[in-house]
Amino acid sequence: MLIVISGPTGSGKSTTALLLKKHIRRAALVELDSLRDFIAEVPHDKAVPIVLEMAILVTKRLLEDTYNVILVYPLYDYEFAKVRKSLRKWLTHSFVLSPQKKVIQPGRGKRTLIPWEKKRIALQYKTGLHSPVFGIKIDNSAIKPLKVVEMILDQLPQTVIKR
Repeated sequence: MLIVISGPTGSGKSTTALLLKKHIRRAALVELDSLRDFIAEVPHDKAVPIVLEMAILVTKRLLEDTYNVILVYPLYDYEFAKVRKSLRKWLTHSFVLSPQKKVIQPGRGKRTLIPWEKKRIALQYKTGLHSPVFGIKIDNSAIKPLKVVEMILDQLPQTVIKR
């Protein structure tokens, strides 16, 4: 099974995914930001398609080995469509963390946003990344990460959840 967690930069995707992984049988976490580190010298706009392609290949291999994969990245509709098309063989559940912009703009939790991230967040909200057509939207503006995990677990088949 594939679980996609999307949302703007700073929306809590990584925190949610790390907590969620503890509750999923045979879970593997694929964070595109980690894959991005392999090609850090490539400009961001050129790197995103490469990283997405790498993530699809890694995810496919893990799914073939019967892992339940949690894929984490801020995806636009067209990027999600590419993921979905490439991995259509597997059951997919998708979630979009969509806190109010004013909540994430200053930084959340222990994270302090650098100017580049603040600009990226503004662009992501302007271009609709926080509200795509795919996925179950979760406004986590005032919700703790563990509650978000519970909301996601409620949508998943019981067979993949550790009890």
